Amino acid sequence: MSLPTGYYKFEWSGGTFEVQLRPGGEFWCPRFAAPATWQFSGGTLAIDWGKYGEYVLRLSGDALAGGARGNESDWRKMRFLRAFTPQEALVSASVWRLRSGDEEPLLVQFRADGRFVCPSRAGTFSYRLEGDSALIEWDSLSNDRLQLDMAAKAMAGSTLCCPLCAASSAVRLEYVERLAAYVPPETCKKGCCLADDPDAACKAGRKRGSRLDRGFDEAKAKLSWGMDVPEYCTPGAPASGASGGGGSNRD
Repeated sequence: MSLPTGYYKFEWSGGTFEVQLRPGGEFWCPRFAAPATWQFSGGTLAIDWGKYGEYVLRLSGDALAGGARGNESDWRKMRFLRAFTPQEALVSASVWRLRSGDEEPLLVQFRADGRFVCPSRAGTFSYRLEGDSALIEWDSLSNDRLQLDMAAKAMAGSTLCCPLCAASSAVRLEYVERLAAYVPPETCKKGCCLADDPDAACKAGRKRGSRLDRGFDEAKAKLSWGMDVPEYCTPGAPASGASGGGGSNRD
């Protein structure tokens, strides 16, 4: 017996929200993001949700019920909603090589939280899937549509994501590899500010910068999160915050 991967409704005393059981034992919840895993054996689902705790739920009919490990009175329930579409399974949390004319290729990310990361354009952008198309949203007035070729694991269309583009240019994207659903925020060396927000003032008054400062280095982009990192920034721990709706059974 196995559990289907896909979207699940997750319920606890504080409310209800969606979570995902992803292939390879990766548990993902965009609302309460943390590195997390799941295992299913003998009718029991075990979830290790990092800072949000560990949970054990047992399959009963078409639902799962249980609670925090060692304290099932702190109850949790899950119910299957739907499987991933083939397009979601391919694109969500993935790295692609973008080619545009004679320019050096870029590695871009389609993250599991709906963010699109392009090393040649500073800022926070999003994407969504519409059938066999990926729609990249640069702002409220501008977006690009890329056509998916599922068999070839490729996309084609026009996009602003190329190093020297003042306007959208014809591009082709080729699938490279999977990306973890949870990508740690990139912080400066002292952890006081996020490199992902180049327009934000650093609390310590240090230099801000973007990945455009040194151009794109594909070797460095082959790090686990698929991106080039400025030399004065290093991957940091997840930003701290209050306990989320997943609850926690840890100190």
